[in-house]
Amino acid sequence: MLTIITILLYTVNVILFVIPEIYLKSVIFLYISFKVRIIALFTVIYLLLASVIFLIYDRQSNSKILYQLRDADLKTAQTISISLDNLFTSIEEMGGLMAENQSLIATLQKANQVPAGEKIQYREYDLSSLLKELKNPIIDDLSFLSSDGYVIGGTPLYKDRVDLIFGPSTVKQLSREHADWLDMFRIQDLYTQQIYSVIPCTIPVYDGQNFLGHLVLFLNEEKIFQNISAYNGSVFILDDNNLIISSARKDFLCKDFYNKMQLTYFDISQDVSTVLKREDQREIVLTAQYYQRRNWQILIMSDPNTIYAQEQFDNSFFISVSTICIITIPIIAILLIIYISKPITQLQNTMKKVDAGDLWLRNPYHKHDEFGNLSTHFNQLLDTVQTLLERISLQEEQKQNYRFQLIQSQINPHFLYNVLELISSFIRLDMKDTALLAVQNISNFYRISLSDGVNIIKIQDEVQLLKQYLCLQEMRYREFMKFTVEVDEAILPYTIPKLTLQPLAENAIYHGLRSCKYPGELKVQGFLEGSWIVFSVTDNGVGFPQEKVEEIMQYKNHQSFGIQSIIHRLKLYFGEEILFEITPCSPGTKITLKIPKKEQ
Repeated sequence: MLTIITILLYTVNVILFVIPEIYLKSVIFLYISFKVRIIALFTVIYLLLASVIFLIYDRQSNSKILYQLRDADLKTAQTISISLDNLFTSIEEMGGLMAENQSLIATLQKANQVPAGEKIQYREYDLSSLLKELKNPIIDDLSFLSSDGYVIGGTPLYKDRVDLIFGPSTVKQLSREHADWLDMFRIQDLYTQQIYSVIPCTIPVYDGQNFLGHLVLFLNEEKIFQNISAYNGSVFILDDNNLIISSARKDFLCKDFYNKMQLTYFDISQDVSTVLKREDQREIVLTAQYYQRRNWQILIMSDPNTIYAQEQFDNSFFISVSTICIITIPIIAILLIIYISKPITQLQNTMKKVDAGDLWLRNPYHKHDEFGNLSTHFNQLLDTVQTLLERISLQEEQKQNYRFQLIQSQINPHFLYNVLELISSFIRLDMKDTALLAVQNISNFYRISLSDGVNIIKIQDEVQLLKQYLCLQEMRYREFMKFTVEVDEAILPYTIPKLTLQPLAENAIYHGLRSCKYPGELKVQGFLEGSWIVFSVTDNGVGFPQEKVEEIMQYKNHQSFGIQSIIHRLKLYFGEEILFEITPCSPGTKITLKIPKKEQ
């Protein structure tokens, strides 16, 4: 009845309001374009038809779907409850059998007879062999408690935490008559640092009538999750404080369920299935099954919208109406497409070619209608874009030249000062031949370095420049430095930004070789590797500290010329297609640089 009333109200609304409004505006309607009229009329008819169809179908199917969903979730919760019963029963029975182990009983008897101050020897008692004999994948770890609550043994996973969990107040509350389960707690694996959630089970151990202590078995949350992971929907297990015990969302464990799920609290002490609204106004079906053995709640949270989408195609009425729509809509759409699609398709093809990079192409449609006007403005836009791109390209080229020149100017004064000071020292020491050799080296260095203002040179010249620089440094630090340069002749004709290798060698000298207490060696290599040119600068010095490497690779220091500037200049020239690595050696450091082959 409610469905029929809704449809009638909707129809009356269309007759009383929509149709008169269209009639009153019919004069204006005549002056808009034909395309707009067709699309508007088609849209109104289709939306009206679709709204009626979906409204009727939605009203007929929602109640049935919700009932089926609730029933299925209740059955699933009951199945999970039975699985949990079997799990806990098997653990308790297994613990009972282990509590009768004579080796265990003998160990507890000895531990109870030893004074408290001397029980430290049982603290490290290895129970891993007993755990292996158990051959049960359910239990992750075990430990023992003496009659006075002292922890005995355990594998390394939980050993350091058992003392904190089984405090005096907790031990006093443990049952001496039957198995007892404690609340879940989280613990960290001492080896992998992974966080686990475990539930301890205590089994009393007796020697005849004498109480000896407790066997403690640790159940990993993952074993509980295995009982719920096979079911569809979001399954949660809650304790009596509404904290999540088990779920597929491990980050939700030991967290408040209602807070994490954005739900308003309601009493679920009984078996129930209800529809709730989250804080984001989304509807969910929440099914609860009370698990009396542990005072837990098994919750299944399902999204009815997902079920609606899956179920609606099974309704014969919906399929029939959909078939009519599928046949009718394409016919109308084809008639519209024949009329309006040709100029649109033509413009779209032109846009695709322009997007692929053909900026010289223009749309050939020149009729004096709406599409002709659109085509003309599109062509004018392309003209403007092309002009702007050419201007930007020219500006970017000028900007890169300015950057090269600015970075280049940071190198020469500092290096020239050091060399002049070195030559001055040779002259004062009456080492004329050495001073003359230094003058020749610095002359050759600056002959290549200046190179008429050219910033890109051949690798052959870059290697020669590097050798001149290293000869000067070897003169200055001859007591702790030797160098070799091995470069494949095949890479010499290719180009590289000037003064790329020299700063790498300088870093190796000042940060590696100069601080070591033994003769150092610097080796520079260059070779081809497929379509790449590879350079390596290796030293056997003290190496870079890790924080220095991170600072360099993260571009944190921009106050001095160095490795950051090299990477920046190479990216300006080669783009992002470079590879730069700093690798610690034993001893020393290796810097590897890979650049694409690029001819002048």
